[in-house]
Amino acid sequence: MEGSERIFLKKGQRIELAQYQDGRNKEVYRILSVAGQGGSTVCYDAVREIDGQTGKLKEFYPVD
Repeated sequence: MEGSERIFLKKGQRIELAQYQDGRNKEVYRILSVAGQGGSTVCYDAVREIDGQTGKLKEFYPVD
């Protein structure tokens, strides 16, 4: 992916993730920070808004 820059989620940004492809079991997470990045991934520290549980979210970038 030469010449392309990654666009990171921003601190405080909220994202909605669903457990199933049809959109059931949605949960909202708030990004706290970028925890790290590798060749095809970015890992974020995040908090689940419904209960305040913290954890990591990993975003995958396809490799050409």
